Amino acid sequence: MEGSAFAGPVIDLDTPGAMESLRRSNANHFERIQGVVAGLSSSSADFAPVWLRTWYRADDLVVGSMTLTSYPPQRKLALTLDETRYQPTWTLRDANPQVLKVPSLGSR
Repeated sequence: MEGSAFAGPVIDLDTPGAMESLRRSNANHFERIQGVVAGLSSSSADFAPVWLRTWYRADDLVVGSMTLTSYPPQRKLALTLDETRYQPTWTLRDANPQVLKVPSLGSR
């Protein structure tokens, strides 16, 4: 998600204290971000651009395609509220992680 053409401020919400700071400085954006993350955690990201724009007035949504190897699994997200770009990580609730065996170099 780096290298975006977005020119406004960018706030990494994974930074310690960032969400609390946002809650104090911009309660409206804080509530919208909370709604976005909760919605993504309980629904498919396929339809996210439509409902995010409609319900939260969020633009320029970028959902990371790589699932982080955490438990539970997570993905990166970037979206714009008004003129500010936010980058939170959200938890995949419906993911069915699988362990795949990677063949060793000599087992071809």
